[in-house]
Amino acid sequence: AIAPAMFCITRRGAVMAATLPAGTPVLTAAELFGMPSASSWGPAQRCLHSWGEVNTAPVSPGYTSSWASSASFGPSRPWASSAGCHPPFWLCGSSTSPAISSRRCVHSGSEAGASSGIPRAAQAGPGGRRESPRDGSPRGGSCETPHGNLRGGRGGSRDRGHMHGREREHGHEEIPASAANGSGQQSKPLQQTIAAIDSMARSLRDGRTIKDVTLDPLTAKSADELTQSLRDLGWRGSVSLYPRGPRAEPQVLSPGTVVLLVKAVSAFSRMRLLHAPLVVTLGEMRIGTWRDILPAQLAEAMVAYAHLLPSGLADLGLRRRWAVALDEGMCKRLAPQDLANVAWAAAVLQMGGLHRLGARLGLAADACDLGRLGAPQLGKLAWGLAKLSQHLASDKPSGGQGGGSVAGNSTIDDHPSWARNALILGKTKHSAGGHGLGDLLWFMSTLGKGGQHAWSFFERAPAKHLGKDAYSILLRDTVRGSSFEILVLRHLADHCASQGLRAAILNAAVIRSCDAGNVAEARNLLEYMAAKKLWTPVTYRVAGRVATELDTDNLGIQGSPAFPGLVEPGLGAHKYVRALYHAFQRGQLGDSESALEGLEHFSRSKGWLKFGAADEKGAVVDDAVRRFRDRKHSGDSLAIAEFGTFLGYSAVRMARAFGAGAKIVTLESDPEVACLAINFIEFSGVDADIDVWIGNCEDLAPRLREHLGARSVGLVYMDHNQMIYHEDLARLEALDVLADGALLVATQVLKPGAPLLLWRLRQAELAGRLSAPLELVSSPDCGCPLMEEWVAVAELVASGLDASHGPGTVWEPDEAPKELRMLAAECNLMRWRTVQGLVNEDRWNAFVQHVRRSVERLVGVRSTRDVWPDPQTLAKARRLEYRRLDFF
Repeated sequence: AIAPAMFCITRRGAVMAATLPAGTPVLTAAELFGMPSASSWGPAQRCLHSWGEVNTAPVSPGYTSSWASSASFGPSRPWASSAGCHPPFWLCGSSTSPAISSRRCVHSGSEAGASSGIPRAAQAGPGGRRESPRDGSPRGGSCETPHGNLRGGRGGSRDRGHMHGREREHGHEEIPASAANGSGQQSKPLQQTIAAIDSMARSLRDGRTIKDVTLDPLTAKSADELTQSLRDLGWRGSVSLYPRGPRAEPQVLSPGTVVLLVKAVSAFSRMRLLHAPLVVTLGEMRIGTWRDILPAQLAEAMVAYAHLLPSGLADLGLRRRWAVALDEGMCKRLAPQDLANVAWAAAVLQMGGLHRLGARLGLAADACDLGRLGAPQLGKLAWGLAKLSQHLASDKPSGGQGGGSVAGNSTIDDHPSWARNALILGKTKHSAGGHGLGDLLWFMSTLGKGGQHAWSFFERAPAKHLGKDAYSILLRDTVRGSSFEILVLRHLADHCASQGLRAAILNAAVIRSCDAGNVAEARNLLEYMAAKKLWTPVTYRVAGRVATELDTDNLGIQGSPAFPGLVEPGLGAHKYVRALYHAFQRGQLGDSESALEGLEHFSRSKGWLKFGAADEKGAVVDDAVRRFRDRKHSGDSLAIAEFGTFLGYSAVRMARAFGAGAKIVTLESDPEVACLAINFIEFSGVDADIDVWIGNCEDLAPRLREHLGARSVGLVYMDHNQMIYHEDLARLEALDVLADGALLVATQVLKPGAPLLLWRLRQAELAGRLSAPLELVSSPDCGCPLMEEWVAVAELVASGLDASHGPGTVWEPDEAPKELRMLAAECNLMRWRTVQGLVNEDRWNAFVQHVRRSVERLVGVRSTRDVWPDPQTLAKARRLEYRRLDFF
């Protein structure tokens, strides 16, 4: 409906004529508003400002401020009349006036915008203000013209169809110094500060460690300067980071400033440092701001947030605005590398269900040349799109280690072209293994029947270690004791680091074969291990089981080394492997008490290990298991589900506390650690059915329903990734796996911390979804005298469904406060920093007190019981103050 005779509003407020028929007048900005010069302007609209904004200023009488009507420009302009001619222009922009604070999109020649094609979200609401969409996106819309998109919003409108040749060639915009901040003033200190921060991050490539960069005084100095710069730009920053009341409208920042801030958050993410004022500042940007930067820069921001605020830690409003900003046009403009980064980040940030983003990214991938991607980036793209895509979500594999079918019933032809192309390229690019193989195999496992594509890749696997993620995916989707599972385990054993680990993995293969009744395969493995001199105490025990199955007293195999076999882990063994063999040396084969004591002794004397069920905490877990046992009715087949097997310590301890007949399903993502746990469980000799499943909890949780049935889990024990405790609990509730009055026992809720789980449990308690008051038991952590730890014990209602919100609705708590989500991000970074040697016992002691004070204030919970040997020690611990590594 728009005639070709129109003016195009482009960058920096220029009004240009383009493709105009003969006789069309060309007007200056002053003539556009019917005024000869700026000196005579009165109280109405004054001019087109930089980046297309429309600001208010004193103008002459007779000029109305009603922007929804074509008469806004006065009766003296004949071309403004709806009956005078075709509409000569579109006007898009924003106002900084308090009276006109929403974005405007005015179509001359239209009475109220309803018939002009203006998006509904861009039309004026009551009182002259446009209504704000309920999805958290900012006010505004976009106007299509023959010359490209004219998008309103913070940062103004921008004609993407008129990008200068220099910008096209170099892939970025030349930002003038005056665009450094919203006021038009130069911001050299901000540029210099962010340059220093980026330099610190780049120094990691030159051999500096994360510890060096984090503790460098220059890092803290630059972070403080950035905080001050944010204040100078009009943002409250750390002065009032989480205001309780209404917040003032933030200052409009130019795209140049936003690009600088994106560069800063990217640098901090590479250093794994959280700069809260910066994160909050970027989190409040409007859709128009994100649209006014290049797609590559938006991708950079999303990747940074995925590293710092994964899962649901980032603001939902920000994630929605990103999903809207990534419209079909922007998705198609993404370069292949940026498309892979966006897909990966969107999956990590859980954006798949927001504004059909997954579908748009899939369409962009269909038109993309995936052959330009390297192997790691192809894996990221395939994993991200598979996570986001509803096409693949329904075909996620089931069965495997829990029994049943391994995959869905679809064929490769049922999937979009990007999936077919990624599969073909993936088998070629990853033929040599390497980084990203786990992502690609996860994607492959969602295609076809029985995981056949992942398996066909393994048949050509190189003679090298494939990576733990790859082995985890392959073992997750195999049938217990099958020949394929044994092949994968043998491949893993042949390429592991130490002799002790190799023996433990082969022992696990023998045990799996015995459990599946494949004693012939088990005997072949025993012969192989004897030839390699890899028999351990566990091997001798399993050999006895094989002989019993074969009904013979002599297998005809000479064990090697002689009993008790190999009890030294070998050179280069990891701490976890050394811990297992330390238990072999100190414990007695088949005696669970001495086996547990062996691991505890190693943790105290050889190398600290995080056992969530040890010492005083262990007594709390034992009590919960006995409560579950005593309430269980005869004939019930309720099971214990453990999230995080580790070395098998807690599984064996729970089996001992329960007594004969315990049924435990335990989930572990690391295949090597899972094999160590299988060895320890066998060595302890507990009279229980303990089944170790290998794979991520997110993928394996649905199999609990398939394998055990509805409402079949009576106790859930969590000691894995504390950041996702609340997500796994929500998943179990939605699957209707939990029995009436099921107990949840979660350790490590203070160290490193699970604040979002505490938020969910407290909200559930307030909503009447707990059968008994929430228990939070305080105790020392794993032999550290000043390290406070909490164990959460909750008695849950049976179903996760919420009938008050309609049939089939899953209950969800209110969104956690921003400050609590920032605390969760700190906890997650502390876990990562421990591996980097940044966190010693003293820092941990102080950090857990920071977590305790924060959850007491934000969640409204306190420890309900203390089990400290000395109350004075607890009082001393609670006086510790934490000095943050991050910046708030």
